[in-house]
Amino acid sequence: MSDGFMDFIPTWKQICDVLAGSKNALKLGLELVCDVKDLQTAKMIVEPMGKLKISKCTVRLSETHVPELELIARRAVLHATGHIPAIRDPFRFLDLPAELRQHILSFTDLVMPFREVEWSPACGYYVENRLQSKSEACSYNDFCSHDNTVYPPCACFKAPLPYFLVCRAVLQDTRLIFFSSNRFIVPSRPYDFQQPQSYRKEQFEASVFLTKTVPRDGLAHLKDLEIFFSSTQYSFLGIEPSVLRDWELTIQLIARHLKKLSLTLYVGGEMYAFPDPIFTRDVPAAQKALFEVHEKIVSPFRQLRCLNGFFVWAWESFEKSSSTRTEAEQTLDKHQEHLETIVMGSGYDSIVKGKMQRKHSRWLMQTYVY
Repeated sequence: MSDGFMDFIPTWKQICDVLAGSKNALKLGLELVCDVKDLQTAKMIVEPMGKLKISKCTVRLSETHVPELELIARRAVLHATGHIPAIRDPFRFLDLPAELRQHILSFTDLVMPFREVEWSPACGYYVENRLQSKSEACSYNDFCSHDNTVYPPCACFKAPLPYFLVCRAVLQDTRLIFFSSNRFIVPSRPYDFQQPQSYRKEQFEASVFLTKTVPRDGLAHLKDLEIFFSSTQYSFLGIEPSVLRDWELTIQLIARHLKKLSLTLYVGGEMYAFPDPIFTRDVPAAQKALFEVHEKIVSPFRQLRCLNGFFVWAWESFEKSSSTRTEAEQTLDKHQEHLETIVMGSGYDSIVKGKMQRKHSRWLMQTYVY
Protein backbone atom coordinates (compact mmCIF):
# COMPACT_ATOMS: atom_id res chain seq x y z
CA MET A 1 0.00 0.00 0.00
CA SER A 2 1.74 3.19 -1.18
CA ASP A 3 2.30 6.34 0.88
CA GLY A 4 0.37 8.30 -1.74
CA PHE A 5 -2.67 6.12 -1.18
CA MET A 6 -2.49 6.54 2.61
CA ASP A 7 -2.26 10.31 2.14
CA PHE A 8 -5.41 10.18 0.01
CA ILE A 9 -7.58 8.41 2.61
CA PRO A 10 -8.07 11.49 4.88
CA THR A 11 -9.00 13.58 1.84
CA TRP A 12 -11.48 10.92 0.72
CA LYS A 13 -13.06 10.88 4.20
CA GLN A 14 -13.47 14.66 4.05
CA ILE A 15 -15.17 14.38 0.65
CA CYS A 16 -17.62 11.81 2.01
CA ASP A 17 -18.31 14.02 5.06
CA VAL A 18 -19.11 16.97 2.78
CA LEU A 19 -21.42 14.86 0.63
CA ALA A 20 -23.15 13.41 3.69
CA GLY A 21 -23.78 16.89 5.11
CA SER A 22 -25.13 18.36 1.89
CA LYS A 23 -28.73 19.57 1.89
CA ASN A 24 -29.17 17.95 -1.50
CA ALA A 25 -27.59 14.64 -0.50
CA LEU A 26 -30.69 12.65 -1.43
CA LYS A 27 -30.47 14.04 -4.97
CA LEU A 28 -26.78 13.28 -5.45
CA GLY A 29 -25.27 10.47 -7.46
CA LEU A 30 -21.76 9.08 -7.00
CA GLU A 31 -19.59 7.10 -9.42
CA LEU A 32 -16.39 5.80 -7.83
CA VAL A 33 -13.50 4.13 -9.67
CA CYS A 34 -10.75 2.84 -7.41
CA ASP A 35 -9.01 -0.30 -8.65
CA VAL A 36 -7.43 -2.09 -5.70
CA LYS A 37 -5.32 -5.22 -5.31
CA ASP A 38 -6.62 -6.65 -2.04
CA LEU A 39 -9.68 -6.79 0.20
CA GLN A 40 -8.14 -4.68 2.97
CA THR A 41 -7.61 -1.74 0.63
CA ALA A 42 -11.14 -2.11 -0.74
CA LYS A 43 -12.61 -1.95 2.77
CA MET A 44 -10.59 1.19 3.53
CA ILE A 45 -12.01 2.83 0.39
CA VAL A 46 -15.68 2.06 1.05
CA GLU A 47 -15.61 2.62 4.84
CA PRO A 48 -16.01 6.44 4.59
CA MET A 49 -19.07 5.91 2.39
CA GLY A 50 -20.96 4.55 5.39
CA LYS A 51 -22.19 8.07 6.22
CA LEU A 52 -23.68 8.69 2.78
CA LYS A 53 -27.40 8.80 2.03
CA ILE A 54 -27.55 9.48 -1.70
CA SER A 55 -29.90 8.56 -4.53
CA LYS A 56 -27.55 6.71 -6.87
CA CYS A 57 -24.16 5.09 -6.47
CA THR A 58 -21.88 2.96 -8.65
CA VAL A 59 -18.60 1.54 -7.36
CA ARG A 60 -15.80 -0.12 -9.30
CA LEU A 61 -13.01 -1.78 -7.34
CA SER A 62 -11.06 -3.67 -10.01
CA GLU A 63 -10.50 -3.74 -13.76
CA THR A 64 -10.96 -7.51 -13.61
CA HIS A 65 -13.82 -9.48 -12.10
CA VAL A 66 -13.15 -10.48 -8.47
CA PRO A 67 -16.23 -11.91 -6.65
CA GLU A 68 -14.96 -10.97 -3.16
CA LEU A 69 -14.45 -7.35 -4.22
CA GLU A 70 -17.87 -7.34 -5.88
CA LEU A 71 -19.45 -8.27 -2.55
CA ILE A 72 -17.71 -5.33 -0.85
CA ALA A 73 -18.85 -2.96 -3.60
CA ARG A 74 -22.41 -4.27 -3.34
CA ARG A 75 -22.61 -3.70 0.40
CA ALA A 76 -21.19 -0.19 0.05
CA VAL A 77 -23.65 0.80 -2.67
CA LEU A 78 -26.69 -0.63 -0.89
CA HIS A 79 -25.74 1.12 2.33
CA ALA A 80 -25.03 4.46 0.63
CA THR A 81 -28.38 4.42 -1.16
CA GLY A 82 -30.35 3.19 1.84
CA HIS A 83 -31.26 -0.13 0.27
CA ILE A 84 -30.07 -2.36 3.06
CA PRO A 85 -31.74 -5.73 2.46
CA ALA A 86 -33.84 -7.02 5.31
CA ILE A 87 -32.87 -10.32 6.89
CA ARG A 88 -35.40 -12.87 5.78
CA ASP A 89 -35.65 -16.52 4.92
CA PRO A 90 -34.37 -17.32 1.41
CA PHE A 91 -37.01 -17.49 -1.30
CA ARG A 92 -37.97 -21.10 -1.96
CA PHE A 93 -37.62 -21.06 -5.73
CA LEU A 94 -38.07 -24.80 -6.07
CA ASP A 95 -41.50 -24.60 -4.43
CA LEU A 96 -42.78 -22.83 -7.54
CA PRO A 97 -44.44 -24.90 -10.30
CA ALA A 98 -41.97 -26.02 -12.97
CA GLU A 99 -43.68 -23.89 -15.63
CA LEU A 100 -43.27 -20.75 -13.53
CA ARG A 101 -39.62 -21.53 -12.71
CA GLN A 102 -38.87 -21.96 -16.40
CA HIS A 103 -40.72 -18.76 -17.27
CA ILE A 104 -38.57 -16.85 -14.79
CA LEU A 105 -35.37 -18.41 -16.18
CA SER A 106 -36.37 -17.34 -19.69
CA PHE A 107 -35.65 -13.73 -18.64
CA THR A 108 -32.03 -14.51 -17.72
CA ASP A 109 -28.85 -14.72 -19.78
CA LEU A 110 -29.69 -18.35 -20.53
CA VAL A 111 -31.37 -16.81 -23.56
CA MET A 112 -28.36 -15.51 -25.45
CA PRO A 113 -28.11 -12.18 -27.29
CA PHE A 114 -30.01 -12.63 -30.57
CA ARG A 115 -30.79 -16.18 -29.34
CA GLU A 116 -27.57 -17.52 -30.87
CA VAL A 117 -24.63 -19.31 -29.25
CA GLU A 118 -21.55 -20.71 -30.95
CA TRP A 119 -19.56 -23.75 -29.93
CA SER A 120 -16.11 -25.02 -30.86
CA PRO A 121 -13.79 -27.63 -29.33
CA ALA A 122 -11.26 -24.91 -28.49
CA CYS A 123 -13.62 -22.32 -26.96
CA GLY A 124 -16.64 -24.31 -25.80
CA TYR A 125 -19.84 -22.25 -25.75
CA TYR A 126 -19.30 -18.61 -26.62
CA VAL A 127 -20.94 -15.54 -28.12
CA GLU A 128 -18.96 -13.95 -30.95
CA ASN A 129 -19.96 -10.37 -30.11
CA ARG A 130 -21.53 -9.84 -26.72
CA LEU A 131 -24.46 -7.45 -26.47
CA GLN A 132 -23.60 -4.39 -24.39
CA SER A 133 -26.06 -2.16 -22.62
CA LYS A 134 -26.77 1.18 -24.22
CA SER A 135 -25.71 3.19 -21.18
CA GLU A 136 -23.00 5.79 -21.66
CA ALA A 137 -20.95 4.22 -18.87
CA CYS A 138 -20.74 0.89 -20.62
CA SER A 139 -19.89 2.50 -23.93
CA TYR A 140 -16.70 3.74 -22.24
CA ASN A 141 -16.27 0.45 -20.39
CA ASP A 142 -15.52 2.15 -17.02
CA PHE A 143 -18.51 0.59 -15.29
CA CYS A 144 -19.02 -2.51 -17.43
CA SER A 145 -19.51 -5.41 -15.05
CA HIS A 146 -18.66 -7.88 -17.82
CA ASP A 147 -14.99 -6.92 -17.55
CA ASN A 148 -14.67 -5.16 -14.18
CA THR A 149 -15.66 -5.55 -10.53
CA VAL A 150 -18.63 -3.18 -10.49
CA TYR A 151 -21.86 -2.78 -8.56
CA PRO A 152 -24.62 -2.42 -9.61
CA PRO A 153 -24.06 -4.62 -12.66
CA CYS A 154 -24.72 -3.29 -16.14
CA ALA A 155 -26.95 -4.87 -18.77
CA CYS A 156 -24.10 -6.50 -20.68
CA PHE A 157 -24.40 -10.20 -21.40
CA LYS A 158 -22.69 -12.50 -18.93
CA ALA A 159 -22.09 -16.21 -19.33
CA PRO A 160 -24.93 -17.99 -17.46
CA LEU A 161 -22.69 -20.63 -15.85
CA PRO A 162 -23.98 -20.00 -12.28
CA TYR A 163 -27.47 -21.19 -13.25
CA PHE A 164 -26.03 -24.61 -14.13
CA LEU A 165 -24.37 -24.97 -10.72
CA VAL A 166 -27.26 -24.35 -8.29
CA CYS A 167 -28.59 -27.87 -7.83
CA ARG A 168 -29.80 -30.84 -9.85
CA ALA A 169 -33.44 -29.69 -9.92
CA VAL A 170 -32.57 -26.21 -11.20
CA LEU A 171 -30.12 -27.77 -13.66
CA GLN A 172 -32.99 -29.54 -15.42
CA ASP A 173 -34.92 -26.28 -15.84
CA THR A 174 -31.75 -24.49 -16.89
CA ARG A 175 -30.95 -26.99 -19.63
CA LEU A 176 -34.50 -26.84 -20.93
CA ILE A 177 -34.40 -23.05 -21.34
CA PHE A 178 -30.82 -22.95 -22.65
CA PHE A 179 -31.21 -25.59 -25.34
CA SER A 180 -34.77 -24.75 -26.41
CA SER A 181 -34.34 -20.97 -26.62
CA ASN A 182 -31.15 -20.61 -28.67
CA ARG A 183 -29.79 -21.50 -32.08
CA PHE A 184 -26.57 -23.49 -31.71
CA ILE A 185 -23.88 -22.90 -34.31
CA VAL A 186 -21.00 -25.36 -34.81
CA PRO A 187 -18.39 -23.95 -37.21
CA SER A 188 -15.67 -25.89 -38.99
CA ARG A 189 -12.22 -25.55 -37.53
CA PRO A 190 -9.96 -23.09 -39.36
CA TYR A 191 -8.06 -24.54 -42.27
CA ASP A 192 -4.33 -24.89 -41.59
CA PHE A 193 -2.61 -23.28 -44.55
CA GLN A 194 0.76 -24.54 -43.26
CA GLN A 195 -0.28 -28.13 -43.83
CA PRO A 196 -0.63 -29.74 -47.25
CA GLN A 197 -4.14 -30.47 -48.42
CA SER A 198 -5.14 -33.94 -47.31
CA TYR A 199 -8.06 -36.13 -46.36
CA ARG A 200 -10.16 -35.19 -43.36
CA LYS A 201 -8.85 -37.45 -40.58
CA GLU A 202 -10.24 -35.83 -37.42
CA GLN A 203 -13.64 -36.39 -35.84
CA PHE A 204 -16.19 -33.84 -37.03
CA GLU A 205 -16.66 -30.87 -34.70
CA ALA A 206 -20.41 -31.50 -34.82
CA SER A 207 -19.84 -35.08 -33.66
CA VAL A 208 -17.90 -33.88 -30.62
CA PHE A 209 -20.62 -31.36 -29.85
CA LEU A 210 -23.52 -33.80 -30.10
CA THR A 211 -21.93 -36.75 -28.27
CA LYS A 212 -19.52 -35.23 -25.76
CA THR A 213 -20.87 -31.75 -25.03
CA VAL A 214 -24.66 -31.69 -25.13
CA PRO A 215 -26.12 -33.87 -22.33
CA ARG A 216 -28.73 -36.47 -23.26
CA ASP A 217 -31.57 -34.51 -21.67
CA GLY A 218 -30.27 -31.41 -23.46
CA LEU A 219 -30.64 -33.15 -26.83
CA ALA A 220 -34.35 -33.57 -26.14
CA HIS A 221 -34.72 -29.78 -25.83
CA LEU A 222 -32.48 -28.86 -28.79
CA LYS A 223 -34.61 -26.96 -31.30
CA ASP A 224 -32.30 -25.17 -33.75
CA LEU A 225 -28.88 -26.38 -34.93
CA GLU A 226 -26.57 -24.94 -37.58
CA ILE A 227 -23.53 -26.96 -38.72
CA PHE A 228 -20.74 -25.92 -41.07
CA PHE A 229 -18.93 -28.44 -43.24
CA SER A 230 -17.05 -25.76 -45.08
CA SER A 231 -13.33 -26.51 -45.03
CA THR A 232 -11.70 -27.74 -48.22
CA GLN A 233 -10.88 -30.83 -46.19
CA TYR A 234 -14.57 -31.72 -46.44
CA SER A 235 -14.63 -31.28 -50.19
CA PHE A 236 -13.27 -33.16 -53.18
CA LEU A 237 -10.20 -34.21 -51.15
CA GLY A 238 -12.43 -36.69 -49.37
CA ILE A 239 -12.84 -37.90 -45.79
CA GLU A 240 -11.30 -40.89 -44.05
CA PRO A 241 -13.81 -43.79 -43.84
CA SER A 242 -13.31 -43.99 -40.06
CA VAL A 243 -14.46 -40.37 -39.72
CA LEU A 244 -17.61 -41.09 -41.72
CA ARG A 245 -18.32 -44.19 -39.63
CA ASP A 246 -17.99 -42.11 -36.49
CA TRP A 247 -20.37 -39.54 -37.98
CA GLU A 248 -22.96 -42.23 -38.80
CA LEU A 249 -22.67 -43.61 -35.27
CA THR A 250 -23.11 -40.12 -33.84
CA ILE A 251 -26.41 -39.59 -35.64
CA GLN A 252 -27.54 -43.08 -34.66
CA LEU A 253 -26.81 -42.37 -30.99
CA ILE A 254 -28.60 -39.02 -30.84
CA ALA A 255 -31.60 -40.00 -33.01
CA ARG A 256 -33.61 -41.46 -30.13
CA HIS A 257 -33.06 -38.40 -27.94
CA LEU A 258 -33.95 -35.59 -30.35
CA LYS A 259 -37.61 -34.58 -30.48
CA LYS A 260 -38.20 -31.59 -32.75
CA LEU A 261 -35.26 -29.99 -34.53
CA SER A 262 -34.66 -27.47 -37.31
CA LEU A 263 -31.31 -28.33 -38.89
CA THR A 264 -29.28 -26.12 -41.23
CA LEU A 265 -26.13 -27.29 -43.02
CA TYR A 266 -23.56 -25.21 -44.87
CA VAL A 267 -21.28 -27.17 -47.19
CA GLY A 268 -18.43 -26.20 -49.51
CA GLY A 269 -16.18 -23.19 -49.51
CA GLU A 270 -13.58 -22.19 -46.93
CA MET A 271 -14.05 -20.37 -43.65
CA TYR A 272 -11.86 -17.69 -42.06
CA ALA A 273 -10.44 -16.54 -45.40
CA PHE A 274 -11.73 -15.03 -48.58
CA PRO A 275 -13.42 -17.96 -50.34
CA ASP A 276 -11.28 -18.14 -53.47
CA PRO A 277 -12.38 -20.89 -55.83
CA ILE A 278 -10.42 -24.11 -56.07
CA PHE A 279 -8.54 -24.21 -59.35
CA THR A 280 -8.60 -27.51 -61.17
CA ARG A 281 -8.15 -28.61 -64.76
CA ASP A 282 -11.12 -30.96 -64.64
CA VAL A 283 -13.97 -28.98 -63.07
CA PRO A 284 -16.76 -31.51 -63.80
CA ALA A 285 -14.84 -34.40 -62.22
CA ALA A 286 -13.86 -32.37 -59.16
CA GLN A 287 -17.43 -31.06 -58.82
CA LYS A 288 -18.78 -34.61 -58.96
CA ALA A 289 -16.32 -35.75 -56.28
CA LEU A 290 -17.27 -32.78 -54.09
CA PHE A 291 -20.99 -33.50 -54.39
CA GLU A 292 -20.42 -37.15 -53.50
CA VAL A 293 -18.66 -36.10 -50.30
CA HIS A 294 -21.62 -33.88 -49.44
CA GLU A 295 -23.98 -36.83 -49.94
CA LYS A 296 -21.92 -38.93 -47.52
CA ILE A 297 -22.14 -36.15 -44.93
CA VAL A 298 -25.92 -35.69 -45.11
CA SER A 299 -26.98 -39.32 -45.62
CA PRO A 300 -26.79 -40.27 -41.91
CA PHE A 301 -29.47 -37.67 -41.15
CA ARG A 302 -32.02 -39.99 -42.76
CA GLN A 303 -32.09 -41.76 -39.39
CA LEU A 304 -33.69 -38.69 -37.81
CA ARG A 305 -37.47 -38.71 -37.58
CA CYS A 306 -37.60 -35.50 -35.56
CA LEU A 307 -36.64 -32.92 -38.19
CA ASN A 308 -39.07 -30.04 -38.31
CA GLY A 309 -37.05 -28.54 -41.15
CA PHE A 310 -33.85 -29.38 -43.03
CA PHE A 311 -32.05 -26.66 -44.95
CA VAL A 312 -28.85 -26.98 -46.98
CA TRP A 313 -26.75 -24.13 -48.34
CA ALA A 314 -23.89 -24.97 -50.71
CA TRP A 315 -21.12 -22.68 -51.86
CA GLU A 316 -19.44 -22.82 -55.21
CA SER A 317 -15.93 -24.14 -54.75
CA PHE A 318 -14.61 -24.30 -58.28
CA GLU A 319 -13.46 -21.75 -60.82
CA LYS A 320 -16.23 -20.69 -63.18
CA SER A 321 -16.14 -18.20 -66.00
CA SER A 322 -18.69 -15.39 -66.03
CA SER A 323 -20.42 -16.98 -69.02
CA THR A 324 -21.31 -20.05 -66.95
CA ARG A 325 -22.21 -18.22 -63.72
CA THR A 326 -25.97 -18.70 -64.10
CA GLU A 327 -25.49 -22.34 -64.97
CA ALA A 328 -23.27 -22.82 -61.91
CA GLU A 329 -25.88 -21.25 -59.64
CA GLN A 330 -28.58 -23.50 -61.07
CA THR A 331 -26.32 -26.51 -60.47
CA LEU A 332 -25.86 -25.49 -56.84
CA ASP A 333 -29.60 -24.98 -56.37
CA LYS A 334 -30.29 -28.47 -57.70
CA HIS A 335 -27.53 -29.89 -55.52
CA GLN A 336 -29.01 -28.28 -52.41
CA GLU A 337 -32.46 -29.65 -53.24
CA HIS A 338 -30.96 -33.08 -53.86
CA LEU A 339 -29.23 -33.14 -50.47
CA GLU A 340 -32.43 -32.05 -48.75
CA THR A 341 -34.53 -34.75 -50.40
CA ILE A 342 -31.96 -37.43 -49.51
CA VAL A 343 -32.86 -36.77 -45.89
CA MET A 344 -36.48 -35.64 -46.03
CA GLY A 345 -37.87 -37.56 -49.00
CA SER A 346 -38.86 -36.66 -52.55
CA GLY A 347 -41.91 -34.63 -51.54
CA TYR A 348 -39.96 -32.23 -49.33
CA ASP A 349 -39.76 -28.56 -50.34
CA SER A 350 -37.49 -26.45 -48.15
CA ILE A 351 -38.78 -23.24 -49.75
CA VAL A 352 -42.30 -24.05 -48.58
CA LYS A 353 -40.83 -24.81 -45.15
CA GLY A 354 -39.53 -21.24 -44.99
CA LYS A 355 -35.89 -21.63 -46.02
CA MET A 356 -35.68 -18.18 -47.61
CA GLN A 357 -37.36 -16.53 -44.62
CA ARG A 358 -34.90 -17.98 -42.10
CA LYS A 359 -32.27 -15.44 -41.15
CA HIS A 360 -28.66 -16.46 -41.52
CA SER A 361 -26.91 -16.48 -38.18
CA ARG A 362 -25.04 -13.39 -37.08
CA TRP A 363 -21.96 -15.57 -36.72
CA LEU A 364 -22.14 -16.43 -40.41
CA MET A 365 -22.70 -12.85 -41.51
CA GLN A 366 -19.84 -11.54 -39.37
CA THR A 367 -17.33 -14.31 -40.06
CA TYR A 368 -17.81 -15.45 -43.62
CA VAL A 369 -17.60 -13.41 -46.79
CA TYR A 370 -21.07 -14.32 -47.92
